Amino acid sequence: MKKWDYHTQDNAKLPDMTDEDMMMPPFRHDDQTMDEDFTSRVMEQIRKTEILPAASETAPDYPADPKRRKLPIAALLAGSAAAVIVLTYLLLIPSVTKGPPQVQTASSQRLLLLPSEWTDHRLLEAKKAGVIKQPDIEVTDQGYTLTLQEVVADPNRMMLNLRITDASGLPAEEMMARFDVSQLQLQNEQGEQIGDLQSINHMDTKLAGDQFRQEYLLLTYYFKNEPPGDTVHVVGMVHELMKDSKNNAPISGDWSFSYAADMTTAKALTETTDLNKFSYATKDGLNIQMNMITHSPAGVKLEFSTTLTAGLASRVPENRRVNLGVKYHFEDAKGQTIGEPVSSKYSGYPAIIRDSQDLQIHWTYYMNELPYRNEPVYFVLDGFSIPVKTEDSLTFQPALLKTAAAVFTAQGDSLNVNTIKITETQAMPGPSAWMAISGSFRNGFDLDEWTARDNEGTEYEVFRWGSYRDGDPVTFGQRDENTDLVYLIVDGMTSVPGELTLIRTVTEMNFTDVDWRFELPRGNATSQ
Repeated sequence: MKKWDYHTQDNAKLPDMTDEDMMMPPFRHDDQTMDEDFTSRVMEQIRKTEILPAASETAPDYPADPKRRKLPIAALLAGSAAAVIVLTYLLLIPSVTKGPPQVQTASSQRLLLLPSEWTDHRLLEAKKAGVIKQPDIEVTDQGYTLTLQEVVADPNRMMLNLRITDASGLPAEEMMARFDVSQLQLQNEQGEQIGDLQSINHMDTKLAGDQFRQEYLLLTYYFKNEPPGDTVHVVGMVHELMKDSKNNAPISGDWSFSYAADMTTAKALTETTDLNKFSYATKDGLNIQMNMITHSPAGVKLEFSTTLTAGLASRVPENRRVNLGVKYHFEDAKGQTIGEPVSSKYSGYPAIIRDSQDLQIHWTYYMNELPYRNEPVYFVLDGFSIPVKTEDSLTFQPALLKTAAAVFTAQGDSLNVNTIKITETQAMPGPSAWMAISGSFRNGFDLDEWTARDNEGTEYEVFRWGSYRDGDPVTFGQRDENTDLVYLIVDGMTSVPGELTLIRTVTEMNFTDVDWRFELPRGNATSQ
């Protein structure tokens, strides 16, 4: 996947930049190609999908970090979001259990995808089990109607299907697109707020040609801090709706509601299996302790903990310990990978929540489905990554870059310094030395930190700007006319020195010397 970022080594907020300022169009694309039919039917459906960072008081919020300003991740989320979109089909299947009548319109019955293309079997099973509720909640004021169409009342993932229509019964697209989700709360029986909003899906249907219409919002919540009780109250304290983007003045009214979602059906069908007998110590200083796996009608939750040994912790900058990434995947009995490999470096994707306490991190990984109760499924560790302190360096004479690139090699990484020039931009007043780079890294690239020292001993902060392709290996920089530029910028350097030393002080190191695989237990499950 290709990432665009702007990286400094401190947490100072940097000014926004224009295309002209940065000499590179800020767009992203993926190497993976998909057929035109998929693109038209799926990618357009999720063009307004928001995946929120995993809620955690201690783990870093990557998308909001001023050190990394990435482009929208719509293409990255194609697979998982498409699986979410199929909820449209699954949620609107007539329930096999009795429940309150649902107000339906022609547009609310429209199927976004055929079930043969993308299926979420857990939601289908949840529907059959009566876990997907159909509240009779419809509130009208000021000519607009807010409807709570469906609720997935499940302890692993709770989902709300919300719709706003105008006086003619048509969807109020702008209001849904600009809806303030903070006006909604999940509350326990004591009236305390619970649940963490994980994603907001703006669900569209295709009209004629390339036109789409937003039909409703699909909100997904996880219960991080406490499991839900027998009842979860969905409380809408909705007093403002935004009419359009041209007029920021909201429409005031009262669309408040409360719905008591019965969780007892899902809880009775929820099973938790103890995994504490499974643990592993890597050679490089990461200890992993499995905790439990929980299966519910609408999803699966895997929990484990990691601890850094004193030796590894001494190599990691203290403020970077929370940047640990664990890589693993699931296999069937034939060794075939189930789903996508998991890289938990970015806590907002996939559905990972982690709580960090000094050297220990507790991980909670949410999945829509994992068939471990019906067939052999194996957890396979692929490795981990964490930023470590390094002193790798390259000393070169900038004048010689006219004939050949200066090459930095260390830890299996290779970086070419191709050109250097002193320049400034409107967004970054004051001259700095811009070095165009290219290369390939076996380690990560996102969290590396660099400094520079000229031949007079003056040290400079170095930050990175540009796009790169995340993968194995990470690749970046201009190698031909079709790739984009990446820069290491020596901040405040006003003239090109006769000799320059580039130092990588922190390396986002990948550790792959691991050998651990175990079967998830199918028996001895206990109801929760």
